[in-house]
Formats: sequence, C-alpha cells, structure tokens
Amino acid sequence: MDLLYSKGSLLITDQRLTQRVINRLRPARTPTSWCREATVSILGTTSIRIDRLDQIVPTVAESDHIVETAAAMVPS
Repeated sequence: MDLLYSKGSLLITDQRLTQRVINRLRPARTPTSWCREATVSILGTTSIRIDRLDQIVPTVAESDHIVETAAAMVPS
C-alpha cells in the first residue's frame, strides 16, 4: 500500500485577535479558521501534499497565505 503524505501549518499569535471562533468551510488546502485559545489566536491550517517526510517544514509563502486568508475573513 502506498502512503500519501500531507503537511499542515498553523500560525499562533502572541495575542487574541478576536473574541470568537471564526470558521469557513472551504475545499482542502485552504486556510479556514481562526480559533481563540486563552490569550492567543490560532490561524490555519494548510494541507499540502508532499512526497517525503523530510519536506515537512512551513514556508514563508504558506504563512503569508494563511495571513492573507485570515485578513479577508476579518478585514477590520
């Protein structure tokens, strides 16, 4: 059986960005939610197919995409 690998990235802020959980149902690979947890916010996640496990590192492009998607959900 062949295994398929997928990596996911999340961003965690140093402060709460919203008082509520915000979630949008989207196709896989699209960052979809903001979760507030205590004093931080968790943004993401991505889902990207990879060929090898040594490719599991977040990229600047992924981080930028998460931030841009989150900003579109809460433009203020």
